[in-house]
Amino acid sequence: MKKAVICICALLFMSIINCEKNKDVIKPEKQTSQILLFSSFEKDGKPSNNGWLIRNESSENYSTDVPPGGGKYSLCLRGDSLLLLGEWAEIILPAIEGKNIYRFSFWCKQQGACGVAHIYVKTSDTSGYYTKSKLACDSVWSYYTIVDTIQTNENDSLKILIGGEHAWVPDGKAYFDLCKLEKLNSF
Repeated sequence: MKKAVICICALLFMSIINCEKNKDVIKPEKQTSQILLFSSFEKDGKPSNNGWLIRNESSENYSTDVPPGGGKYSLCLRGDSLLLLGEWAEIILPAIEGKNIYRFSFWCKQQGACGVAHIYVKTSDTSGYYTKSKLACDSVWSYYTIVDTIQTNENDSLKILIGGEHAWVPDGKAYFDLCKLEKLNSF
């Protein structure tokens, strides 16, 4: 009788373990994204705006100070001061019609002027509006993101603006690199 009880217990234990092994594991859905923009400010080993329009572009706008994985050059933009307007870079991309989630990510560091990034929707009737902004004030290379749900119509576009913000020292600058805009899941 004792052997029968031990055998039954062993069989029950093995069937429980076997059931646990065969359970369907529910895995979270992978978030898919569509990359709309990926900019490192170089091309063929030389500094490049890669389609960005830079106000008052000069060779001084590029620096060899780069974040991890950033290649050879970053974009360096002077901040606003009492005497000078700050430098800005912008790029315009066609928006995907409908209600979409967008993520703009970038690396930035400041040297006397915070960096700032804006997402701006330019509507087909030539008006527009800002959605979200991110102020970047770390003095070491840091990774920043802006995520927003944006409703756009046919012929609308997205404008990404990056720049130096309010310099607190003469010639304060903000450095940018590895700028990426992605469309995440749609509704």
